Amino acid sequence: MKRRISVIFNPEAGTGRFNISGEDLVRMVKQAGAVLNKDLEVTLHQTKGKGDASIIASRAVLEGAHVVAASGGDGTIMEVANSLAGTTSSLGIIPLGTGNDTLMSMAGHCDRDRCIREIVSGEPMTMDLGSMNGQYFVNVVGLGLDAAINHETAKRRELVKKIGPTGVYVLSAIKIITRYSPTEVDISMDDGGSKKGGVYMFTVGNGTTCGGGFRLTPKAVMDDGILDISMVRPMNPVKALMNIPYAYKGTHLKRKETSYHQVKEIIVTSTGGKIPYHLDGEGGFENRFVFKVAPGALRTVHHLKRM
Repeated sequence: MKRRISVIFNPEAGTGRFNISGEDLVRMVKQAGAVLNKDLEVTLHQTKGKGDASIIASRAVLEGAHVVAASGGDGTIMEVANSLAGTTSSLGIIPLGTGNDTLMSMAGHCDRDRCIREIVSGEPMTMDLGSMNGQYFVNVVGLGLDAAINHETAKRRELVKKIGPTGVYVLSAIKIITRYSPTEVDISMDDGGSKKGGVYMFTVGNGTTCGGGFRLTPKAVMDDGILDISMVRPMNPVKALMNIPYAYKGTHLKRKETSYHQVKEIIVTSTGGKIPYHLDGEGGFENRFVFKVAPGALRTVHHLKRM
């Protein structure tokens, strides 16, 4: 049977540093199909702005695409995943993003050729999605300091070519940590736990990795039916800066300032104004957050990594 693959290409992904075209990607997919002796029907769609990937992916589902390949960064992947959730079409990823954190969380690698082979011949498997206020996310949501750093990082994307995504994130962190003030919140978890106090860094992970390699929810597994929560309580800026290497390695969980939870639902309500957030890298501000897990909501052709 002919395998129908829809390639959704975001030319702005990764600040355009990959010097690759949509036609290049289609050629690579077809070449892999020839090597693996697969009968393919490959279509190319290029995004022009935010929201396009979601619209194109929805159309691809209606047209019977077996695989919809998100060719871009985490934002492109999230848009496509929201349209594929609950359908029989599978998510594929061709990594072209700044940090490619979603793919690292899913598969543990950013090997483009391997991803293309799986798009061409991989068998579908199910994985979880998280949701924030009704919108699905694939990888990680950050509230508070992490989100403020993410917002600052988005302003510095032109530096990625020079110092890489992790370097840009660290520069942003140094700037934001010295001026960030925690917001007071009420937190309620489905395990009966509750907390009140200042949100300094609060991470909800379906996956493990964000910010170009920071392992803020290092115990997360994408098909275990739960969300991982990392909470870091307020600390002085000097101590926060000293904790950056621990956050990168995922060893911040051993620090007394960090608490870690695994839940299916958690609600965070601000009592002190809107809180910055990033949803798979896409930023905004909100007063109240309801996080839930959607077990097995998405099909993917990529092999999920194990701890």
